[in-house]
Amino acid sequence: MFKHMFEKAKMRGFLALPMQAERLTAEDICILQLALGDGEIQEQAWRKWQTIADFDALTTGSILIPAAYFHTAQYRSGGPAERMRGAYRKNWLLTKLLQERLMPLVCDIAEAQIPCVLGDDVPLAFEYFAVPSARPVFEITLYCSAPAQAKLAQFLIQRGLKPARSYGWQLTDQAIVRPRIFDLSQMPGGLTDSASLPLPILGAAAQLCCTFRAARPHPLMRFLDMGMVLRAHSKNIDWAEIGGWISQQGKVANFRQLLRFYANTIGLDLPAQTHALMESCSGMSAHSKLARQLRSTAANLRQNLTLR
Repeated sequence: MFKHMFEKAKMRGFLALPMQAERLTAEDICILQLALGDGEIQEQAWRKWQTIADFDALTTGSILIPAAYFHTAQYRSGGPAERMRGAYRKNWLLTKLLQERLMPLVCDIAEAQIPCVLGDDVPLAFEYFAVPSARPVFEITLYCSAPAQAKLAQFLIQRGLKPARSYGWQLTDQAIVRPRIFDLSQMPGGLTDSASLPLPILGAAAQLCCTFRAARPHPLMRFLDMGMVLRAHSKNIDWAEIGGWISQQGKVANFRQLLRFYANTIGLDLPAQTHALMESCSGMSAHSKLARQLRSTAANLRQNLTLR
């Protein structure tokens, strides 16, 4: 169900696709409410899902099905639940296969003392989601400096991994290892140690920001990832620091819209500091918005050129 959704991952867009809630379909929102919501919002979403679910026609939303299934244990009966169970079990198996190859690899990287940080898919699945099998892993992202990237490349070659596409090494049929040159010193929140991984990972604030500005093949996965980080860690994040970083990126209006979406449509219980951020730029002029959009586009161009 998942592999065909990411056949075009090698054709990643030059610019990161914006996370715009108004572009989500009713199906997208329903699955997000199942995966992230609670109480009445989730219950209403489940009733709606039973009437609109069409697994044969399901496209990008299929990558959210494992998380939606895991978080709807009380509704697991009927046709849609059986199809969701099959998707979850498939991803559970793929996750087990990934763990068998991933854990020895990252342990050896740590032992070799190659300075790098795990970000995105792996720490999201293993630390920020309730269980790793609730999120498909397609990329093992290792953020590092240019000298460390060269060491990593030599290390991966010595381990017998084969090049995949133009920017990574194949670890499993579904997942690649991808070293990425990136300076994390300017990201809010910094790094943290992991309970299950031997390398440092992006902290909640840093992961939230990386997800927000990611260049994934489709924004829908970013909606799920950002929601999971908010669901688990929103009360432990320094929102003043986040607000400053978002302002520097020229993305305040977009970020404010997303917070409102998570609070009002998904029903996440966000802390009071986010309420202030949601209202912080309500009086922004059209001229200011355009100027920020132009600055953001330029920043995205520079960022993607650097990452490549």
